[in-house]
Amino acid sequence: AQTLAQRVRGLDADGYMMATRELLQVATWLKRAVQATFEET
Repeated sequence: AQTLAQRVRGLDADGYMMATRELLQVATWLKRAVQATFEET
């Protein structure tokens, strides 16, 4: 199985930009989910 780093190195510029954008969206969603979970108490 390829590691994540190997898969990222294999991407072209457009694929890399898309993957980066999606990763940032996931990180933002996760941050908001955690904040919402702990602010309710």
